Amino acid sequence: MSGFSFWLKLRGLPYNSGPTDICRFLKDVRLEGGVDGVYFGVNNNGKPSGEAFVEVLTEGEVEKALIHHKAMIGSRYIEVYASSEDEMWRKTDKNRAPGHFVRLRGLPFGCLKEDIKTFFQGSYIRPRGITLLLDRQERCNGGAYVEFATKKGCDSAVKRHRCMMGER
Repeated sequence: MSGFSFWLKLRGLPYNSGPTDICRFLKDVRLEGGVDGVYFGVNNNGKPSGEAFVEVLTEGEVEKALIHHKAMIGSRYIEVYASSEDEMWRKTDKNRAPGHFVRLRGLPFGCLKEDIKTFFQGSYIRPRGITLLLDRQERCNGGAYVEFATKKGCDSAVKRHRCMMGER
Protein backbone atom coordinates (compact mmCIF):
# COMPACT_ATOMS: atom_id res chain seq x y z
CA MET A 1 0.00 0.00 0.00
CA SER A 2 1.51 3.30 -1.07
CA GLY A 3 -0.19 5.53 1.48
CA PHE A 4 -1.50 7.78 -1.31
CA SER A 5 -5.16 8.22 -2.02
CA PHE A 6 -6.56 9.30 -5.37
CA TRP A 7 -9.78 11.29 -5.52
CA LEU A 8 -12.11 12.61 -8.19
CA LYS A 9 -14.50 15.53 -8.02
CA LEU A 10 -17.60 15.50 -10.24
CA ARG A 11 -19.48 18.78 -10.78
CA GLY A 12 -22.76 19.61 -12.48
CA LEU A 13 -24.62 16.55 -11.25
CA PRO A 14 -28.41 16.50 -11.27
CA TYR A 15 -29.51 17.15 -7.68
CA ASN A 16 -31.36 13.82 -7.56
CA SER A 17 -28.25 11.80 -8.52
CA GLY A 18 -27.46 8.80 -6.37
CA PRO A 19 -24.37 6.63 -5.89
CA THR A 20 -25.57 4.16 -8.54
CA ASP A 21 -25.72 6.98 -11.11
CA ILE A 22 -22.10 7.89 -10.35
CA CYS A 23 -20.94 4.26 -10.61
CA ARG A 24 -22.76 3.89 -13.93
CA PHE A 25 -21.23 7.15 -15.23
CA LEU A 26 -17.72 5.95 -14.29
CA LYS A 27 -18.39 2.32 -15.26
CA ASP A 28 -14.89 1.70 -16.63
CA VAL A 29 -13.14 3.20 -13.57
CA ARG A 30 -12.35 1.11 -10.48
CA LEU A 31 -13.88 2.98 -7.53
CA GLU A 32 -12.76 2.32 -3.97
CA GLY A 33 -15.85 1.10 -2.14
CA GLY A 34 -18.24 1.14 -5.12
CA VAL A 35 -21.59 2.78 -4.28
CA ASP A 36 -20.57 3.04 -0.61
CA GLY A 37 -17.58 5.14 -1.63
CA VAL A 38 -19.52 8.01 -3.24
CA TYR A 39 -19.65 11.21 -1.17
CA PHE A 40 -22.03 14.00 -2.17
CA GLY A 41 -21.32 17.65 -1.58
CA VAL A 42 -23.79 19.80 0.30
CA ASN A 43 -24.28 23.56 0.49
CA ASN A 44 -24.55 25.57 3.72
CA ASN A 45 -28.23 24.62 4.00
CA GLY A 46 -27.43 20.91 3.81
CA LYS A 47 -28.91 20.56 0.31
CA PRO A 48 -27.12 18.80 -2.58
CA SER A 49 -24.54 21.03 -4.25
CA GLY A 50 -24.35 19.06 -7.50
CA GLU A 51 -20.88 17.77 -6.60
CA ALA A 52 -19.68 14.31 -5.67
CA PHE A 53 -16.34 12.84 -4.66
CA VAL A 54 -15.09 9.30 -5.21
CA GLU A 55 -11.85 7.59 -4.30
CA VAL A 56 -10.20 5.55 -7.04
CA LEU A 57 -7.59 2.85 -6.69
CA THR A 58 -4.68 4.29 -8.69
CA GLU A 59 -3.45 7.39 -10.47
CA GLY A 60 -4.14 5.52 -13.73
CA GLU A 61 -7.81 5.30 -12.74
CA VAL A 62 -7.83 9.09 -12.29
CA GLU A 63 -6.54 9.47 -15.85
CA LYS A 64 -9.21 7.03 -17.10
CA ALA A 65 -11.92 9.01 -15.29
CA LEU A 66 -10.79 12.34 -16.75
CA ILE A 67 -11.81 11.03 -20.18
CA HIS A 68 -15.41 11.38 -18.94
CA HIS A 69 -14.98 15.16 -18.48
CA LYS A 70 -18.03 16.87 -20.02
CA ALA A 71 -19.81 13.56 -20.70
CA MET A 72 -23.55 13.59 -20.04
CA ILE A 73 -25.84 12.32 -17.31
CA GLY A 74 -29.30 12.92 -18.69
CA SER A 75 -29.29 16.41 -20.18
CA ARG A 76 -26.41 17.68 -18.03
CA TYR A 77 -22.73 17.60 -18.83
CA ILE A 78 -20.54 16.54 -15.91
CA GLU A 79 -17.17 18.07 -15.15
CA VAL A 80 -14.59 15.58 -13.83
CA TYR A 81 -11.45 16.74 -12.02
CA ALA A 82 -8.68 15.20 -9.97
CA SER A 83 -9.25 16.14 -6.33
CA SER A 84 -8.02 15.36 -2.82
CA GLU A 85 -9.31 13.79 0.34
CA ASP A 86 -9.04 17.15 2.10
CA GLU A 87 -11.30 18.82 -0.47
CA MET A 88 -13.77 15.95 -0.14
CA TRP A 89 -13.98 16.48 3.64
CA ARG A 90 -14.37 20.25 3.28
CA LYS A 91 -17.24 19.89 0.80
CA THR A 92 -19.10 16.91 2.30
CA ASP A 93 -18.49 16.87 6.04
CA LYS A 94 -20.53 19.96 7.03
CA ASN A 95 -23.83 18.24 7.64
CA ARG A 96 -22.74 14.62 7.69
CA ALA A 97 -25.23 12.19 9.11
CA PRO A 98 -24.20 10.33 12.26
CA GLY A 99 -21.73 7.60 11.40
CA HIS A 100 -21.84 3.88 11.84
CA PHE A 101 -19.19 3.09 14.45
CA VAL A 102 -17.88 -0.13 15.93
CA ARG A 103 -15.65 -0.27 19.00
CA LEU A 104 -12.96 -2.95 18.87
CA ARG A 105 -11.31 -4.48 21.94
CA GLY A 106 -8.73 -7.21 22.34
CA LEU A 107 -6.73 -6.35 19.22
CA PRO A 108 -3.14 -7.57 18.91
CA PHE A 109 -0.85 -4.93 20.41
CA GLY A 110 1.09 -4.60 17.14
CA CYS A 111 -2.12 -3.99 15.17
CA LEU A 112 -2.02 -1.45 12.35
CA LYS A 113 -4.83 0.32 10.49
CA GLU A 114 -4.08 -1.89 7.47
CA ASP A 115 -4.72 -4.99 9.62
CA ILE A 116 -8.16 -3.65 10.53
CA LYS A 117 -8.93 -2.86 6.87
CA THR A 118 -7.97 -6.42 5.95
CA PHE A 119 -10.04 -7.87 8.80
CA PHE A 120 -13.14 -6.02 7.57
CA GLN A 121 -12.42 -6.54 3.87
CA GLY A 122 -15.63 -6.18 1.87
CA SER A 123 -17.12 -3.57 4.23
CA TYR A 124 -16.27 -0.03 3.16
CA ILE A 125 -14.58 1.94 5.94
CA ARG A 126 -14.78 5.72 5.64
CA PRO A 127 -11.56 7.57 4.82
CA ARG A 128 -9.87 8.39 8.13
CA GLY A 129 -12.42 6.04 9.67
CA ILE A 130 -10.03 4.04 11.84
CA THR A 131 -8.84 5.40 15.18
CA LEU A 132 -6.37 3.22 17.05
CA LEU A 133 -6.24 3.71 20.81
CA LEU A 134 -2.61 4.14 21.80
CA ASP A 135 -0.60 3.66 24.97
CA ARG A 136 2.10 6.07 26.24
CA GLN A 137 4.64 4.60 23.82
CA GLU A 138 2.16 5.26 20.97
CA ARG A 139 1.54 1.55 20.34
CA CYS A 140 -1.91 0.06 19.91
CA ASN A 141 -3.31 -0.70 23.36
CA GLY A 142 -5.69 -3.31 21.98
CA GLY A 143 -8.58 -0.99 21.18
CA ALA A 144 -9.88 0.96 18.19
CA TYR A 145 -12.93 2.66 16.74
CA VAL A 146 -13.95 2.04 13.13
CA GLU A 147 -16.46 4.12 11.16
CA PHE A 148 -18.22 2.39 8.29
CA ALA A 149 -19.81 4.20 5.36
CA THR A 150 -23.11 2.34 5.67
CA LYS A 151 -25.25 0.63 8.28
CA LYS A 152 -24.90 -2.56 6.24
CA GLY A 153 -21.11 -2.38 6.59
CA CYS A 154 -21.45 -1.79 10.32
CA ASP A 155 -23.86 -4.71 10.72
CA SER A 156 -21.48 -6.92 8.76
CA ALA A 157 -18.63 -5.87 11.09
CA VAL A 158 -20.64 -6.72 14.20
CA LYS A 159 -21.08 -10.27 12.84
CA ARG A 160 -17.28 -10.65 13.14
CA HIS A 161 -17.62 -10.47 16.95
CA ARG A 162 -15.16 -12.88 18.62
CA CYS A 163 -13.35 -13.64 15.34
CA MET A 164 -9.57 -13.89 15.51
CA MET A 165 -7.20 -11.23 14.21
CA GLY A 166 -3.69 -12.56 14.33
CA GLU A 167 -3.31 -14.54 17.55
CA ARG A 168 -5.96 -12.67 19.51
